[in-house]
Amino acid sequence: MLNKIKFTLFLILAVGIFFGPVFVFAKECYVDRSKSDGDGSKKHPYQTIEKALKKKCEKIKIAKGSYDKDIIIPSGVEIQGVGEKTVIKGLITISNKVNVKNLYIKGKGVVVSEGASVKISKVKISNASIGIKTEGDGKLALTNSTIVHNGKGLYLRHDTKINLENNKIINNRGEGVDIRTNVDGVIQDNIIDSNKEGGIEAVIGRSDLIISNNSLKHNKASGIALQFYREHNELGNVKISGNTLVGNGNYAIDCKNPSGGHVKDGYWSKSVTFSYNKISSNGKGELSGLCQFKNDEIDRAQKTTEEIAKNKEAEKNKNKGITAEEKEKQEQQKKEIEVRRLMEQQKRVDLQLKDAIEQKMPEYEKQCQYSNSEVDLFKKRPGWKIFFIGPDEMVIIKGDERKKKCQKTVEELQQKIEKIQTAKIKQEIRQNSFNKLKQQQKNINQRIENYENKFGIVKWLKEILYHFQLTTTHQRS
Repeated sequence: MLNKIKFTLFLILAVGIFFGPVFVFAKECYVDRSKSDGDGSKKHPYQTIEKALKKKCEKIKIAKGSYDKDIIIPSGVEIQGVGEKTVIKGLITISNKVNVKNLYIKGKGVVVSEGASVKISKVKISNASIGIKTEGDGKLALTNSTIVHNGKGLYLRHDTKINLENNKIINNRGEGVDIRTNVDGVIQDNIIDSNKEGGIEAVIGRSDLIISNNSLKHNKASGIALQFYREHNELGNVKISGNTLVGNGNYAIDCKNPSGGHVKDGYWSKSVTFSYNKISSNGKGELSGLCQFKNDEIDRAQKTTEEIAKNKEAEKNKNKGITAEEKEKQEQQKKEIEVRRLMEQQKRVDLQLKDAIEQKMPEYEKQCQYSNSEVDLFKKRPGWKIFFIGPDEMVIIKGDERKKKCQKTVEELQQKIEKIQTAKIKQEIRQNSFNKLKQQQKNINQRIENYENKFGIVKWLKEILYHFQLTTTHQRS
């Protein structure tokens, strides 16, 4: 019996000696900048986060206070504050399997390293150029957090898997959430309001996204902007349901083609599905014309499948046993509905034309402005020289060229405006863009005419000689 006990003790000792180094026990450390630097224990915390990281602590609890250094959190570390009173003013760079919670990250934001899988919860991030940026090929779970007063709220690069839930992404100067190609995951139950550009902007190509039950209100551009890039022209799978899209500056849901090129027929319909979103009071309407959704798809965007079926059934029952007079009335109502539908469809097309014109206006305006080199030509010949010799012929030639370019541009713009059939939209584009261009045309024409009419002694003598020759020729004849 004694020998068995000895053997057992020996075995335990041997395992401890030979295999002990393999086991690494999680080390919990404390940081408090208001205390003297200690051993990292709760009673004697480290004074800086950097020291806790250097000591390879796996769980770091940070007391209230302001911590100003940039930090790189290595793999497998959890970092936890006490809420908004724990303020980190440096840039936080996160590696794989890192958990960050209960912090206020102010000034530089968070970068998630390429390939890293991370969790961020109950944080506030503000005053950064980008609140959270992922470098791609990783996973981001962001929950119960506030992303406010940054440049962009979130910038999610290629091949990122995401789970964004119960966050406030508000009052950022750019997009609330900017999603690049092949990003998969869920965006739900978030408040994405009052951002100075769009609420959510997502590249469709190869993305598999569920966007549901979010509040997307009062964003300066559109609530949700879906983008097509010709280099990422594969279909996506984006499900948009149960969102509230109200009071956004452009559309509730916009379709955009920033890279140009042809978008395949049916691309948007095959890549995006809708159900029961609450949509109202958006600046340019429900869905942009470029989306090319059919009427039943637009209908489905705001109604559940059950509601659509119920409406059809009600319509069917209504038609049973009706009088000829009632039938004629219904037919008239259908015609009116069809007219309104066609008008709404035309309005979407006209808004698309208006957007195209507005995008090209800087180019049009450039054609109706003198370039810097042309302005310099006007100044090249001093006043005294013009008085004796007259205006510079080269300036007049260049001015006439500019007048012709501007005239051609004005005519081109006028032709495009004539294609718009909605009176209100046509009037708006005339009052703003067209009248502005016409005023610029007037200005450049006036300038060259004023220059051409400047008095010069030589010019005056040439004109007298020319008229004398004309008179002499006339008298001889």
